[in-house]
Amino acid sequence: MQHALHYSIRVARGLFAVGLCATALYTVACTDPAATAPDVAALGDKSSATGPMSLNANAALNRDLATLRASIARFHNWEYASTAGGYAGLFDGKCFENPGVGAMGLHYANGALVDANVELERPEAIMYEPGPGGTKVLVGVEYVVDPTAWRAQHAAGSLPTLFGRNFDYNATYNLYTLHVWTHKANPEGVFVGWNPKVSCQYWGAAKAAAHH
Repeated sequence: MQHALHYSIRVARGLFAVGLCATALYTVACTDPAATAPDVAALGDKSSATGPMSLNANAALNRDLATLRASIARFHNWEYASTAGGYAGLFDGKCFENPGVGAMGLHYANGALVDANVELERPEAIMYEPGPGGTKVLVGVEYVVDPTAWRAQHAAGSLPTLFGRNFDYNATYNLYTLHVWTHKANPEGVFVGWNPKVSCQYWGAAKAAAHH
C-alpha cells in the first residue's frame, strides 16, 4: 500500500501552528452518513494479507468502521473541518491523483494529532473528493504516526496497528500511515491507498476560481 502521497510532520504541524486553513469559498453537499456508508462487504477487502476474513472479524471491522464514521460525521462539512474542527488543507490544496490507478483527493490534516498514538476516533487526516461546483465530499481518512515517537515507546520492529492491519512505512516522508475509505467504496480494498473510484476531475476549475 505504498504510495507517493504523504505529508511530512513538519508540514502538517506547521500548518496547524499557524492556523492555515483552506479558504471557505465553497460549501459541501452533506449527506446522512448512516444512510450512505457501506459496510466492509460493499467496500471490499482485498487488502487482507491473510486471505478471506472470518465472519466474526468481518463483523468486528464493520463495528469499528461504524464507530469511525460516527466520529467523523461532522467533517462532512469541510468548512467546519478546516476551522473549528482543527484540520488544515495541505500542499496548497493539491488534489492527488495517479492516472490509471486512482486518486486520494484533497487532504486536510490536524498536525497536533501526529504523534505515537493511534486513536480510532481521531484520524490525523481527512480526505475529500472534489465535486462539481466546488463541493468537497468526504471519502475517507488517513491515520499518521510519527515513527521516531513510536519507536521510543515500543519494541524494536513493532508497527502501529488499527482494524487488525499494520500501518505502512513511507521512507520518503518517514511516516507510518493507514488509509481507510469510509464513505467511498474502493474496489481494491478498504485500506489500499489509491482509490480508482475517486477522481480529481473537477478540482482544476474549482481551484482556479478560488484564486480570483
